Amino acid sequence: MIFLTEKNNKKVENHKTQHTHKTKTHQHHVSSKEKDEKSNIWTIVLSVVAIIAIGIFIVNMGKLLPKPDQVDANLLVTVDGKEITVDDLNAEIAKLPEYYKQAAETTEFKENILEQMIVKELLVQKATELELEVSSSEVVAKIEELYLQMGITEEEFKVRLAEEGLTYDELVANYREQLLLNKLIESELGGQEPTEEEIKAYYDANKDTLTSVKASHILVCYEGIDTCEKERTEEEALTIIEEVIGKAKAGDDFAELAKEYSDGPSAPMGGDLGWFGRGMMVPEFENTAFDLNVDEVSEAVKTSFGYHVIKVAEKKSTLEDLKNDIIESVTNTALQTEVGTYIEDLKTKAKVVYVNSIDNVEENTELAEKGIGTFSIAEGDLCLSEDGKPLVFMFSTTTCPHCKWIKATYDGVVKEYVEQGKIEAYHWEFDTKDNTITEEIEKTIPQEHEAIFSKFNSYGGVPSFVFGCRYHRLGNGYEVEGDLVAEDTEFRKVIDELLEEVSGETTPAIEEPLETAEV
Repeated sequence: MIFLTEKNNKKVENHKTQHTHKTKTHQHHVSSKEKDEKSNIWTIVLSVVAIIAIGIFIVNMGKLLPKPDQVDANLLVTVDGKEITVDDLNAEIAKLPEYYKQAAETTEFKENILEQMIVKELLVQKATELELEVSSSEVVAKIEELYLQMGITEEEFKVRLAEEGLTYDELVANYREQLLLNKLIESELGGQEPTEEEIKAYYDANKDTLTSVKASHILVCYEGIDTCEKERTEEEALTIIEEVIGKAKAGDDFAELAKEYSDGPSAPMGGDLGWFGRGMMVPEFENTAFDLNVDEVSEAVKTSFGYHVIKVAEKKSTLEDLKNDIIESVTNTALQTEVGTYIEDLKTKAKVVYVNSIDNVEENTELAEKGIGTFSIAEGDLCLSEDGKPLVFMFSTTTCPHCKWIKATYDGVVKEYVEQGKIEAYHWEFDTKDNTITEEIEKTIPQEHEAIFSKFNSYGGVPSFVFGCRYHRLGNGYEVEGDLVAEDTEFRKVIDELLEEVSGETTPAIEEPLETAEV
């Protein structure tokens, strides 16, 4: 494939529904805290802005763009040779809590998860390079700390894992990785604690928002609440919560009451929500919690999740109370900045190759199942002739060896369909401006056809194929194998797919030309 040098690459951003072509004249979810209890082992959030400048020049395209048959359609990215595939991405998404699943359907969400996977791989590779290791005893100790904090046995913990769709071995692998990355950050960055003056200044500036409470709660939900799986009325829920409040105020163990009555995810931990500050809970819950005295039990609190009873275990509001929290916050903020810079440096030094976009992989997988492995699919309106036939294009030059290799095969296939009255086809050679499908020697390429080429080929490379403004490909699919039979077969399958789609069209073609690009 080669780039065209004498061509304006302005893209056509809008085009009309069912463009026409005139043959002769060429017109054409209580709190974020509760969610955290069920969240992934760790998450790194990375935002990368990439600006890519593409020049138009003559180059060996094989060195820039891998040929379709050389690329695994399931492959998304390689990180210093380590592959990340669609299967890897889906496995990572499968680990997420249920309340993320809807967002996980969007391309943007998947791209964010993919970037996190790239960052994780870079960090793991760096830790390996530094010969950092995590022993099995370290991992076991960390997991033991977790279930003891939850107040359950190891066996009960494993049952909880199974309920969340996670095996013990998977958790071990996740924790081993987390501890390895923690060692890497501590080894490479460490972090410096703030001075006494900085701690005091931070407290003075933020004391209104620094006050925090450690509390537990019991939630009783009822029908009509999205997150509630109980079949009870609101009146029944209120009766239950008032009964629980009576028991709690009479001295019954609050944690045991939570395990027995609470519908919240913190129930197995005795309703323990840990420490939280202002802005972390829904307003009704937060206001009550911060108004309570230590060891005081609230009355019923109604939120969008049902009825709650809250008990505060501790409060922190003075500088002395909050000093350790301030040190942790300031240190972590500084460390986060350092980590961001460190990761960017790793990415700069690494070879990160984005092979396929997420959308393209999904589209190409569907096509591959139909035997169309080298074409991509585009959304938008079909390009049809005035009488409703798909417009099929090949763009080439007479000096391009890849164009010469495929020319006769393409021309032969499309001429058959043209003779059957099924399509309208063109093979434009940019240097001669001739359409080789006809016996006539043309001298001008319609601007409408140039616009189609520009829309589907911002690189300006040839040979380029655009079938009905739906299926498109830059370069040959099977030239490495020298397999013209495979090219012939795939051209026919693409055209047949296109014809099948056109046969389902009910909207008549609008007699209005395609917007043109400047030439």
